[in-house]
Amino acid sequence: MKPDQEKQAGKWLKGQVAQVTSLLWLSAGAGVTASMCMVVQCFLLAHLLAGLAMENRFDRHLLWLLALPFLLRPCFLAVKELLGFRAGRVLRRRLRQSLLETIAAAGPHRSRIAGDGSLSAMVLEQVDAMDDYFVRYLPHKILAVATPVLIVAAVLPHSPVVAGLLTVTAPLIPFFMYLVGNEAVRAGRRQFQALSVLADRIRTMLQGLPVLRQLDAVPPARQTLAAASDRFRIKTLAVLRMAFLSSAVLELFASLGIAVAAVYLGMGLLGYVPWARGTVPVPLGSALFILLLIPEFYMALRRLGTDYHARAQAMAAAVSLMPLIHARRTVFQGGTNVWVPAGPPGIQMQQVSWQPSGRNQVLHAIDLDIMPGERVGLVGPSGSGKTSLLHLILGFDRPSEGQILVDGHPLDALNPDRFRQQIAWLGQRPEWFSGTVAQNLALARPHAGEDDFRQALAAAGAWAFIHPLPHGIHTALGEGGQGFSGGQLQRLALARALLRDAWLWILDEPGAHLDPETAVAVRRHMGQVTRGRTLILAAHHLEGLEWLDTLIRLDNGRIIHIERFRHGPVS
Repeated sequence: MKPDQEKQAGKWLKGQVAQVTSLLWLSAGAGVTASMCMVVQCFLLAHLLAGLAMENRFDRHLLWLLALPFLLRPCFLAVKELLGFRAGRVLRRRLRQSLLETIAAAGPHRSRIAGDGSLSAMVLEQVDAMDDYFVRYLPHKILAVATPVLIVAAVLPHSPVVAGLLTVTAPLIPFFMYLVGNEAVRAGRRQFQALSVLADRIRTMLQGLPVLRQLDAVPPARQTLAAASDRFRIKTLAVLRMAFLSSAVLELFASLGIAVAAVYLGMGLLGYVPWARGTVPVPLGSALFILLLIPEFYMALRRLGTDYHARAQAMAAAVSLMPLIHARRTVFQGGTNVWVPAGPPGIQMQQVSWQPSGRNQVLHAIDLDIMPGERVGLVGPSGSGKTSLLHLILGFDRPSEGQILVDGHPLDALNPDRFRQQIAWLGQRPEWFSGTVAQNLALARPHAGEDDFRQALAAAGAWAFIHPLPHGIHTALGEGGQGFSGGQLQRLALARALLRDAWLWILDEPGAHLDPETAVAVRRHMGQVTRGRTLILAAHHLEGLEWLDTLIRLDNGRIIHIERFRHGPVS
């Protein structure tokens, strides 16, 4: 892991923790209170046992007092865990919401961040991987300081020698924990990278499974997936190996510390301590009290060492999330104006240029005035800037120079979510999710009823093939549109756009992947259902687009010709 990446990830994690600081402090406070109960419990138990051993006396009052910390300690530990879990749940929910908003705001540009499989792994597995860091590591980091200090303070009046021994040996455990933890961070990062690759492979294979079967290419794809799975398994075992190594080191130092203290106290009770021969430097009651406390002293540090792997895992997950987190800063956020069009809007572009970061300029000083209700076609060769122009109007990118106005409102000032809700968008490959036809159509209007679906399907020319199906609009639709032909999916996409009932339509080469005859039919049908709407359409071919009002030809990011039609076909 590069130092700057770790620094950025650590700073970002601190920012996340700041959102639930109060809950984490309350969780740590409950843990410290539980430690105080443990000290009292050990003190009472030691004196109860010492009375039985030395004086054959059983003190019932001590037994009743012992029951109080014995019952209270589990209660405070439960409160600590509950508060930690609540903090983790709040952070996971907020983080997932933030990441999903970033992906949604990126729109078609999400592929610049990562593949859909990797994005899914980020939102699901890598967010969950930080849970133990929030829930356990952060409260235990406070406890790892407070509990040993509390125990040393309790031991000091009984034996300054043992208190000094604990103080000297305590820093060794965090030191070796840090050394092993750094390698655990690197191993965790490699594991998350392998997980992202595996998620992408699984998603791609599932999407292309019908094609793989037709090409008889399932065995090679299975081998590729198995290889990615093996790499992930190896990376996971490497993380576990580091965890076991760290635990072994911590156990070694804790065992040595306990053994040295036990030997000293035992020799002292026998009167064999060289500097105090014939005397007992630590009486039996105090010795038992110290021996009961020492395992708890090292347990706090060992628990931090165990949970340090949660920090390493969270750091690796945060580094993996950095591309998505940085994307949130670069994605166009828009403004707060919640303007809603009362009719077909006009679009004005004033000296608009666009140059993506680290790339050549794509659009050069575009001046364009689209009247309300005008249906405009953008044509030109690949790379001429058609799709980039549409993405600027949609607000997925921000012009490098110039401005875009929608009915006189600067696009920069519009709320992007509300603005896009007023747009019917139809791309080259509409996205379809596993579900029914009705569920996929409802993405455009969640509260639409079956009558609304039927009207939209009929207007789009899709009711003719949906109605004869046994389940009608409740027919299952596979992910990516499996079960329907390309032409049928384009008509379903048109029906979904109609359900939006938007005044502004933006279309990116609809029908580009259909056969010529079906593509022409779909385009002509679009001309019928988009009358009275403002429409901007990018196309390579003009067949079926006779209904356009204006044709704008682009080349190398510049408008080279504008042609307006009153009568006759576009040619």
